[in-house]
Amino acid sequence: MRLALFLFLATSVATAQQTSPAKPARTSPWFNAQNIDFVALTPAPPASGSQLDRQDMQAVLLAQRTRTSAQIQQAQADDKEEDIFVFAPVFGPLGPKFNASELPLTAALSQHLRDASSVVNPPLKLRFARPRPFVASTLVHPVCEKTASNSFPSGHSMVGTLEALALTQIVPEQSTEIFRRLDQYAHNRVVCGVHYPSDVAASRTLSASLFGLIAASPAFQKELASARAEVRSHLVGLTAGSAEPAVARDYLANNTVLIVRHAEKPDDSTGQAGLTEAGRHRAEAYSKYFQPFKEDGMKLKVSALYAGADSESSIRPRLTMEPLSKASGMPLNTTIGTKDPEALRTLLRTQPHGDTPLICWRHGQIPALLTALGAAPGSLLPSGKWPDDVYDWVVVLKFDAQGRLQSQKLVRETLRVD
Repeated sequence: MRLALFLFLATSVATAQQTSPAKPARTSPWFNAQNIDFVALTPAPPASGSQLDRQDMQAVLLAQRTRTSAQIQQAQADDKEEDIFVFAPVFGPLGPKFNASELPLTAALSQHLRDASSVVNPPLKLRFARPRPFVASTLVHPVCEKTASNSFPSGHSMVGTLEALALTQIVPEQSTEIFRRLDQYAHNRVVCGVHYPSDVAASRTLSASLFGLIAASPAFQKELASARAEVRSHLVGLTAGSAEPAVARDYLANNTVLIVRHAEKPDDSTGQAGLTEAGRHRAEAYSKYFQPFKEDGMKLKVSALYAGADSESSIRPRLTMEPLSKASGMPLNTTIGTKDPEALRTLLRTQPHGDTPLICWRHGQIPALLTALGAAPGSLLPSGKWPDDVYDWVVVLKFDAQGRLQSQKLVRETLRVD
């Protein structure tokens, strides 16, 4: 009987999604979604019936058993609000002044962030087709609105993460409180009984990558500057007597950035986009070689992984870094194409990533990436270019406390590739 009820509910939800009138696809003024495969960037949810899937359900049921009346009230309030003003509590006594009617430019920025999420989230929900917890089990009793859309990834968490990241650029001195409120806001989707923890986690990871792409847009930076000026002038207590807005943190400060090219490739005449056998061996060897990176007197623990986005002609940067990503548990960011080094520079400057990011790039585009990061490819590489037949170099860039390039050098790997 319980199985029959589950099948009925699941079929009803799927039918509702398939027969509902198609809504016009939303667009964003900050990026072209047609150029990005967001499905490829999103880790799949736990397989139905797997141990991870069962753990997800147990987490939902635990939240249901332990939620208090106050938590339910807050979760229901968060369920009804998806704009940036959910972060009003981080401003303490000034919180009531942080609202849409008094901050129209900030409200417009918030709406555009929601639009950006709406470009990405609905197609992913349809692609992964994960039923909501209350559809998967009659033991789940949601306390928030039950919608017909699928569960993975969480739309609220995606929007909330984008808004939190934008707000940290407006009031960086409130970053700790902003992220604490984001943790509560995202977890409340589980408290509501309408999402699994992995739905929330995937949304936050994807949104961090998406925000790096958004931050590279001049149109976004213009809107952000207007919202920053509006918030900081309206909430006068934030300026601490200064008319100047706070300077956002530069996350390249005190960084050591490592750059490698992708592993060995087939001859261009083959038209193959992957790696050769030697390239696959190199990629596998990297899973140990960079844990930690020990060369030329250095011992560095890699803190974040970046690879150039897949293109029609090459998926090699991603393939080169995937074994290291799996071995280390570090997510691999592949949102930026190798022909857009400025976008990667902006991502590194605006998003936390630890102090030793490792970047895998197409070798022909590495000189442009070096230039974008303030380095001089002419003094590092022969004739300013990375030779086509060289695979065993690592570029090491060190940045000072102000995020300025302090030193650059080229290191030859002592990696054995059989």
